[in-house]
Amino acid sequence: MQLSPVAVPNGADSRVRRASYGPALGALQAGRIVPASADARRNRVRVASQTQAAKHLDLEEHRIGHVSLPVANSPMQIVHAENPSTSEKSPQAGYAAAQARKVRLGFVRKVYGILTLQLTLTFLVVCLFSFVEPIKAGVQSAPGVLWAAIAVMLFFLLALTCFPSVAHTVPWNYAALLSFTAAESYLIGAVASIYSSETVAFAMAGTVIVVTALTAFAWQSRFDFTNCGGTMIVLLVALLVFGVWAGAYPSKLANTGLAALGIVVFGLFILFDTSMILGGSRDGAYSMALEADDYILGALMLYVDIVNLFLYMLRLLGSRES
Repeated sequence: MQLSPVAVPNGADSRVRRASYGPALGALQAGRIVPASADARRNRVRVASQTQAAKHLDLEEHRIGHVSLPVANSPMQIVHAENPSTSEKSPQAGYAAAQARKVRLGFVRKVYGILTLQLTLTFLVVCLFSFVEPIKAGVQSAPGVLWAAIAVMLFFLLALTCFPSVAHTVPWNYAALLSFTAAESYLIGAVASIYSSETVAFAMAGTVIVVTALTAFAWQSRFDFTNCGGTMIVLLVALLVFGVWAGAYPSKLANTGLAALGIVVFGLFILFDTSMILGGSRDGAYSMALEADDYILGALMLYVDIVNLFLYMLRLLGSRES
């Protein structure tokens, strides 16, 4: 099949050409299409060479690890400005963080050193009152000394917790803490003297195991237990209310339940207070933390938690006795 050419009238040929070339002419006039020339080609080649040189300089900087300086006769001269946050602030921030960690570690060592002395004194008094029969009989026959120890304990407890000047002033803070520990040790020993020696030994062993496990967990955990302050207050109030009810309606079941609840509550308090002493984990600071000069308060908090845990452990194990 052959196609015959179509005749175009005079004057229509120019209109057809203008219609077919019109979009290209408009784009050329608008500047979207730039005719290629020798200068344009040279510019493209120069830009490409400058880009390759810049990439080469960046690779050299990454490999060598220092800031590049302008090089004479180079296609592109690049100067990388130092980041002030990394060049000036980071060393200072790192030094401040290192000093803060050093202060916190010294604080923790001081707290646990004082706590070790407190627990050693209490352990010795409990052993004397529980395993030496003459001392055991003498303690049980002197209720007046027991009431005096309660008064001394409360006095120094209020002095250390309600008056910061007492807890922060050396050597009065150590004297007040020693007096409180001596009075509390007498009370713990007097309570332990009414139980059998076997029960006291098992309660001591159980307390050591629980405290060691909870302390290790608090040291390794990233959970912020100091956010649970409201929960701890609710649990403490529940323990007090249940204790009043168990005293009003005494029974073996109520005594066992009270002892179990007391062990749980003061175990959680050990986690809470240990977190406050540590002040933070690897993920950052905790919401609540003791200051560096609160070492007496930190030792007092943990000591009270541990001796109360021992008393409730003693109550739980002694509930099987007549």
